[in-house]
Amino acid sequence: PKKETVAETDNGLKPKKTTVKTVAKKSVKPAKQVADQIEIPILFENDDLLIINKPAGLNVHPDGKHVEYTLVDWIMAKYPEIINVGEVMETEYQGQPVQILRPGIVHRLDKETTGVMAIAKTELAYGFLKKKFKEHKVKKTYRAFVYGHIKNEFGTVNAGIGRSVGVSRKWDAGHGWRVDVSQAKSMYRV
Repeated sequence: PKKETVAETDNGLKPKKTTVKTVAKKSVKPAKQVADQIEIPILFENDDLLIINKPAGLNVHPDGKHVEYTLVDWIMAKYPEIINVGEVMETEYQGQPVQILRPGIVHRLDKETTGVMAIAKTELAYGFLKKKFKEHKVKKTYRAFVYGHIKNEFGTVNAGIGRSVGVSRKWDAGHGWRVDVSQAKSMYRV
């Protein structure tokens, strides 16, 4: 089922009203109760910015297809005042357009990845962070466990990254893309 929600979105620094179609949540407990049960460490917070450590197993935002608790649900329960910060993500589900709120979200981490996320609490912070991510001015470091014999001790992977053809939530490097292809350069050291 769908419900209609009115949200404020940003165009520069001037809000405008937009009608957003979202997939209704099916939850046994109210979002606030669930938010209180999920441990999301806050590493830093001020009036403009929230820095958290996203736990593994938690999607950053809904996809309009699956009903599960996300980081966005936690943000909306804990920080309802930032619901209008940022942009709405547009996607499709069963041939129908769906718009998904992403309050303060300027980047993402995969569901199974734990790590630091910056969440904008104001439009000014959102615009600043978005620009820095787009210009690749933010340095991201990932640590991974590997097994087996690693051929080279260090190197660079230069490949496009795009959404998987088979699984919309999965991203592939180098092949099998559906949409959203972007170039990526990853340097590694074992």
